[in-house]
Formats: sequence, structure tokens, C-alpha cells
Amino acid sequence: GGLWDFMVERHKTIGMMLLGTWLYDPFYLYVNRPIEHLNDLKGLKMRTAAKYDKMMKKLGIIPVTVQFGETYTALQRGLVDGFGWPTLGPRQWGWLDYCKYVIDVPFYTRQNTFIVFNLKTWNELPKAVQDKILDITIKFEPEMKAYFEKEIEKEKKEMAKVGLKRIKLSDEETRQFLKIASDAVWEDLSAKVPDVVPTLKKLMGYE
Repeated sequence: GGLWDFMVERHKTIGMMLLGTWLYDPFYLYVNRPIEHLNDLKGLKMRTAAKYDKMMKKLGIIPVTVQFGETYTALQRGLVDGFGWPTLGPRQWGWLDYCKYVIDVPFYTRQNTFIVFNLKTWNELPKAVQDKILDITIKFEPEMKAYFEKEIEKEKKEMAKVGLKRIKLSDEETRQFLKIASDAVWEDLSAKVPDVVPTLKKLMGYE
């Protein structure tokens, strides 16, 4: 659609050919204590990443920068009270040893992981090869999403077996949570690429 075409053209300006996405796994907030309301998040220290740093601040969370490989130790020592992450991974890495609760509101459902090609190299490929790559990518994406959706559901069952409890927010607080997540992204984009935001909002139906 129009949004994807726009993103393809924007990537060309930095010498990249945008082909597609290769991962689907929405994000969640995991915490080491039961949460009943969004206000309960205020003051908690959470392992952060650039993707949701601003969102955490808007929720009153204290973001703490922790290297990926040091996350288990940070949880173990109580340096952080939780973390943001998708479904796949935390159980295998032992992070759920210290965080037995997850706010069951998926956010940022589109991953920041993309398949890109050096534009100069792409342009040197025969058109038949370009068409083949694009065709494979187009066919791959729905299969990829279906695969990850299945794996996510399987992993949720495994998480429950090790004691992870899923926290449900009220409908109103769910809407509030998702609005905060969305507002954080738009604020970040407005600071970094203000000239692009109006077009993005129009293409995504926000205006």
C-alpha cells in the first residue's frame, strides 16, 4: 500500500532497498510483582531499550540501561524490577525466575526488524532476479507471521508452566496504555524526522 511504498522510497535515500520484514513478536512489560493498575508501574525500575524508553518514562517507570547479557544478573540483584520484551526468549534465558507477571497488553506489534538490500547492489541485479526476490519475500511474510503466531501461543503455555501470570487491565486502562505507547513513538519521530511525520500519519490513517 501507500505506506510501504513510501517507506521503500525513504530507504532509497540512505542507499538501502527495503524488501520486507522477517520477524513477528509483539512486546510486553514483565514485572516482579502483581500490578492492578497502570499507576502501580510508577517508580518501578525497568530494563529499557531505545524502542520503549520514552514509553516507560510516560508511564512513570524509571528506565535503566542494562546490556542484554547482563539482564539476568540485574534481575537477580534487584537492580531492575522488570523489563520489556516479546514472548520468545525470556523463559529460555531465565528472566522469568525473577519476573512472574506480565501485563497482557501487546504493544509495538510491528517489529523493528527488516530485510534490506544495499541499493547499489540491488540495482546491479537483473530485473528477473529482483522480481524473484520480491516474489519470494511477498510469499514469505504471511507464512512467517503464521509461524511466529503459532510459536508464541506454544511459548505462552510454557511460560504458564513456570509460573508466569498474565495481568489483565481494564478496557479503559488498556486503551490508555496503548495510547501512551503510540504517543511515545510519534513524539520520538517528531523529534527525529519532523518533516516525515505528517505524511506517515496520513498514510496510517491518523489524520
